Amino acid sequence: MKRRSLGQEKIQPWGFPVACCSPTDIRKLSLLAIVVLVLLRVSIGWQFFYEGIWKSHSLHGTEPWSAAGYLKNAKGPFRSTFRNMVDDPYDLDKLDLEKVNARWTEWSEAFKKYYGLDENQIKSLDDLVKKTQGKLKVVLENPAWVGKPADQRIGEFEVYRALIERYEAKLKKVKVDFQQEHLDKQWTELEAKRKELSGPVDALTKELQTDASDLLTLEQIQRGKLTPAPSKVDSINNKTIWALTILGFCMMVGLFSRTAAIGTAGMLLMFYLVVPPWPGVPEAPGPEHSLIVNKNFIELLACLALAALPTGRWLGLDALIHRFIFRGKTD
Repeated sequence: MKRRSLGQEKIQPWGFPVACCSPTDIRKLSLLAIVVLVLLRVSIGWQFFYEGIWKSHSLHGTEPWSAAGYLKNAKGPFRSTFRNMVDDPYDLDKLDLEKVNARWTEWSEAFKKYYGLDENQIKSLDDLVKKTQGKLKVVLENPAWVGKPADQRIGEFEVYRALIERYEAKLKKVKVDFQQEHLDKQWTELEAKRKELSGPVDALTKELQTDASDLLTLEQIQRGKLTPAPSKVDSINNKTIWALTILGFCMMVGLFSRTAAIGTAGMLLMFYLVVPPWPGVPEAPGPEHSLIVNKNFIELLACLALAALPTGRWLGLDALIHRFIFRGKTD
């Protein structure tokens, strides 16, 4: 049998050459290819890492990031799965006077305990909550919103619920493009009505929290922002932020780079499936127009390619780990 020379490619029985990817065989790849692949890994890592840091930082600001909006706008065959990750996808609880009052009362008790309010502050906060609840009652019991059963006049609440029922019913029957276009118009109408009704409630909630913060002393303010009671979407937000930050960091520095690339591809798959650019699925809002393949899908494939290559051992912490911990072992 003829012996294979050192630089000769190994040939499998089906006739295709095997491209070896261990660091000892990088001579089979050009220097330019190695540099581009490492830069690709670092670039994707930086994108994820920065997204995680930015989202984490926003949680301490006046407009914290949340995945709720993205999940609420889910389309396609997995729509229900993603929308059910949000506690109240249609904001119906915000239109329930008792539920909103209960949520505000729970928040005020947590506010008192967290900041250690004195008696005067507690009295001022209780008065503030009662005042805001009075405003809320005026808003939610507006005859134009609740209607007048005696006069057989329906209110905006019933109109909104009817829009929801109509949309959900027609969504199951959509088969052709013109039906989808009509459904898109109904969704726009539904979203406009949701914002019209829930907007004043959100404004009152923000007003209550802002006015309550004005009651605090400088020492109390230094304790930081009160963390709201956890919800389903809060858990998703935290997991997303941690995953983006950790996976991005590992991709950047080449630490467990193959595992990180697989994890990153998994996250991108989830992003892709929320609004997949498939035939019959409404397009996501924005300037992008895609069919089957979009930016998330392309980046997903790039991560899978990186998972098949030891780029972390070419340039990254994986090289140090392999050298000092797994010395003597081979791929």
